[in-house]
Amino acid sequence: MVKKTGHSLLAIAGLALGTTCLLFALLYVREELSYDRFHEKADRIYRISQDLTPPSGEVVNTVFTQIIMAPTLIKDFPEMAEVARIMPWFEGAVPGKVAVRRQEKGQEKQSYEWFAWADGSLPRIFDLPLIEGDPAKVLVAPNSVVLSEPIARKIFGDEPAVGKVLKIDSGYSDENYRVTGVMRELPSNSHFHFHVLASFSSLDHVTDPRLIRDNWWANDVYTYFLLAEGASAEQIEKKLPAFVEKYYPKVPGASAAMRLQRLRDIHLHSDQFGEIEPGGDPRNVKIAAAVALFVLLITALTFLVLTAPRPSFKRALTLAAAGAA
Repeated sequence: MVKKTGHSLLAIAGLALGTTCLLFALLYVREELSYDRFHEKADRIYRISQDLTPPSGEVVNTVFTQIIMAPTLIKDFPEMAEVARIMPWFEGAVPGKVAVRRQEKGQEKQSYEWFAWADGSLPRIFDLPLIEGDPAKVLVAPNSVVLSEPIARKIFGDEPAVGKVLKIDSGYSDENYRVTGVMRELPSNSHFHFHVLASFSSLDHVTDPRLIRDNWWANDVYTYFLLAEGASAEQIEKKLPAFVEKYYPKVPGASAAMRLQRLRDIHLHSDQFGEIEPGGDPRNVKIAAAVALFVLLITALTFLVLTAPRPSFKRALTLAAAGAA
């Protein structure tokens, strides 16, 4: 290295650059393949999606389902241990966000935060990283709410948030909610993120005509379920056509079909109408993996070529003359 500084620096720089590119490609692949796997029960979590065909004949693949579906599923399918709904608020002054207000020292402070309603069974399906509150109770009582840690600190500072009261204009009503839990922000490799989760039971007393609870063609929520121990998704899939036949109203020229999506497949293998957040592309993962392999080979070969021992020019002439003789 001392005798051939330039040559050595070139070899080391090439190795470092190649290794850096390789690591970035592998980190991207690892991140994309790790989505939603941090949940302890990820292998047993599924989402319901639908193929809806209106009388016009154009099939709509959607992840939206009906409010009435979840309580009906838990009644008809013993293979489902838990069923939970998530319903974001997509309208309002700031789409996807609601006004959260707190009275402090005679003044009202307001901010707009990402918001959704969720069933009390949600923490029994997903691993919500709660740092305050009881997972079994946080989303059970009407007008209870769970905040993400950054939002709790933003609103209450260093004060404990649990037990405090906030006024939330949820789009359907403007009323008080009691904080029952605080959770760390969900990891980046989660297919959904929310700052404010309110109990679904908060909607029981809402009379807004936009909230349609018992119509099998009104699709407003995301429905997830936890597979029961010993049950299989195939058992449920066999029963879905009969479930649709039993509950979905008959509309001339229209049809519906239900499908199951594994939680681990949602990010890379689901591109349907109404996705909570944009998903990834499996082609990009394959390209990144191929690039990583190519960079590894090129880097290794280049380093070997640059560091391989070479005869001096005088030695090369001697060897050439000996070969000619």
